[in-house]
Amino acid sequence: MKYDLVQLIKDRCKLLEDNPKASDILHSFLKYNYSSEIKEIDEYGMDLSDNIFIRVVNNNIFIDKTREDTLEGEDIKLTLSLDNSFSLSYYNYFKTDYNHVIQSFRMSFTNGEITLTNIGEWKYSKDSPKISDYIDITLLNIHDFNYDFYRGIKDGVINEIYTDERILPDAYKELYIDTYLNEVQLDINGATSEEEFDGNLFTLINKFSSIKTNGYVDTRRQKMTDILLKINQVLDKDYSPKERQYILLNNRK
Repeated sequence: MKYDLVQLIKDRCKLLEDNPKASDILHSFLKYNYSSEIKEIDEYGMDLSDNIFIRVVNNNIFIDKTREDTLEGEDIKLTLSLDNSFSLSYYNYFKTDYNHVIQSFRMSFTNGEITLTNIGEWKYSKDSPKISDYIDITLLNIHDFNYDFYRGIKDGVINEIYTDERILPDAYKELYIDTYLNEVQLDINGATSEEEFDGNLFTLINKFSSIKTNGYVDTRRQKMTDILLKINQVLDKDYSPKERQYILLNNRK
């Protein structure tokens, strides 16, 4: 049986009904990355057949693809506000033969436009202690409190590991973009550069994604880039009032 996952989520989060851009971003994730075969459904969300969990809690929409035993996988969180603003945050964690790799981003939207963006990728050697313990506590806090994934990972994992263990990432890169103040800051392994924002957000993101912080490459790194490119495709759409009406009617079929 086929289900309209976006509409099922809208039934549990009324703010999504009136936010076509947030709705289309959510739809782009579900269309390309998730099965629509529902294994279990309740008032808070759905469990899908491929071990994916969708939950709606106080206008926060969680899409969880992590494995409980290893914590490897992806999480997405969409948070909607009454003033039609919303934020999107993402987490990806995987292990290689040599490293723990943690990726995260946060995007804040006001009136449908991106205002702030943070993107980060951190690598720790495989023998770094307690990485999974810090991630486990952080993910629990993100689901229980009003944190986004980027803030949770940056504060609860990266900074806490340094505070408690004095361990720094073996390699990392971070990008910060403020479209209101036209500020861009890029930090690669402690080397920081600043420039003015020229209005082309996704050129910066593509450049960031192509930066190698060490010689080891894993295709799982591309997952975050793929998500960001899907957001770009949605933002390129023309959201005139007429098209907005069509989107809402189409999602009610």
